[in-house]
Amino acid sequence: LVVADWRTGTMTAAPRAEVVTTWRSLFERAQERGLWITDLASFVRFWRLRSQVRLRSTFSASERRLSVWIEVSSSTDLGGQSVVPSVAFEARYDDRPVERITRNGEDVPFVDLGRTADGVFHIYAVPEGTSRLEIAYRGPIEIEE
Repeated sequence: LVVADWRTGTMTAAPRAEVVTTWRSLFERAQERGLWITDLASFVRFWRLRSQVRLRSTFSASERRLSVWIEVSSSTDLGGQSVVPSVAFEARYDDRPVERITRNGEDVPFVDLGRTADGVFHIYAVPEGTSRLEIAYRGPIEIEE
C-alpha cells in the first residue's frame, strides 16, 4: 500500500517546486509500475473482502517445506474488477528453487504460477474453498569427494 500524505502546511513549511512536481508525477509513476490506483471507497471494499479470507502457514526449515492453509469463501467483485485471492511465496529458499507444489495433494504445474516482476516471489491464484498448499524447496547441493 502506497499512500501519498500531502499535509496542509507542506508548502508553508518547505516551499519547493519538486514537492508539487513529485505529487503530480506519482500517479503516472504508479501506473507505469503496474500499481493499483484506487479511491477510498474501493479500498475499503477490498479490505473487507480481504478480511474474509482465512490463512495460516508454517515453515519447516529442516524439511525445506512451506505449508499454507487458506479458505476463500466466494468469488469477489470489486467495483467491476474481479478479485482473485492469491498466495505469494518466495521462489527460492537458501538459494535453492521450489521443487514441487501441491494443492490438496495434487501437483500444481509451475505454468499455473505467476511471478513478481523482480522474480523474488511466485504467485498462486487460489480457487474458492479450502486449500492446503505444500511448497517444497530443493535441498542443498551435495558435493561428493
